[in-house]
Amino acid sequence: MKKYFIIAVAAVVALAACSKTEIDNTASKGREISYNAVAAKNATKAINNKTYYAPTDPAFGIWGLYQTESWSANHSASVWIGASASAATQITYGLDAQSTANSEAWRNRASVDYWPLTGSLVFMGYSPYANVSSKAAISVVDNKATLTVSNFQTTTGDWVDDLMWSDAVEASSNTDNYDADGTDATTYNGVPVVFHHALSQIAVNAKIAKEYTGYTFNITALSVTVDDNATLTVADDLTNAPTVTWGEPATDATRTILSSASANLTTSYVQQGTSFLVIPQTLTAGQDVLNVTYTVTHNGVVSTASKTINLTAGDTVPLTSFAKNTKYNLNLVFSIDEIKYSPDIVDWEATATSEYEVPQDAN
Repeated sequence: MKKYFIIAVAAVVALAACSKTEIDNTASKGREISYNAVAAKNATKAINNKTYYAPTDPAFGIWGLYQTESWSANHSASVWIGASASAATQITYGLDAQSTANSEAWRNRASVDYWPLTGSLVFMGYSPYANVSSKAAISVVDNKATLTVSNFQTTTGDWVDDLMWSDAVEASSNTDNYDADGTDATTYNGVPVVFHHALSQIAVNAKIAKEYTGYTFNITALSVTVDDNATLTVADDLTNAPTVTWGEPATDATRTILSSASANLTTSYVQQGTSFLVIPQTLTAGQDVLNVTYTVTHNGVVSTASKTINLTAGDTVPLTSFAKNTKYNLNLVFSIDEIKYSPDIVDWEATATSEYEVPQDAN
């Protein structure tokens, strides 16, 4: 059973049920297609700490695979919404031409899409549209709607957006009573598009082990090297939980976290730089590493050291992989060794003998 963390209105809560949304054949046909987009995420794990997809969020890509009967009967790859299997429709937030004045919706504003008179559509998409559109494609494999995002990179391209994919959902009309802006108020109706985060989030924190009177610690350079460039595949048959896989990345890439001196480290953890995203992957010792250069200053004398730390060598929680939809805190603890003395007394090393004659005094 999938668990979605969504602002609770009746229609949205229904998305968290064990079965997928069924076809609605009761609503009128020929109306403009609009979308209700939500981020089905726990805020403690998301870059995007919202449970709804806000109007300020980026445009997303969507396909609608036309079914003459239903998905279970048809399994069709014919594309109704989207120029082709490799070109999704760009969906943005704006006025819904077919609804009451001043209402708003996520919709295709460049070229309005309308519901087919018969049959249904199976929708599946991704976010954001920018930078991903050239890598994404839709297909039908083993009776599943399959979204593929090929050769995706996070590190070498300094990727800052949170790649997300949506569940496949079948519909034949817009669904009423969706909360679009997180206010628990009905704002418009639309196809439910539930997004899930596909990447791993990393934060690096640092502190000193204890107070060292007269000593200051500063990180001067910090970077992480991990695998990059992989393909995401999401296969969804509309009845079971989708199968989500990342191909194991084939290349290494380094993300710079700090390139100038940090503030003085204290005995409390402080995040270094900003959180960043990486492709989910298996970690390899000696290959997936943190590189840190730091200084210790005492009485005006600056000592510098550089360390390479295997990500698999955590002291408390050994890491073997980065999983999708998970945030990892990588905590660095800096220390120096106190100078101590071990006095010892060496055995007498030599013996010298002198003989002295003591004569008797004369009477």
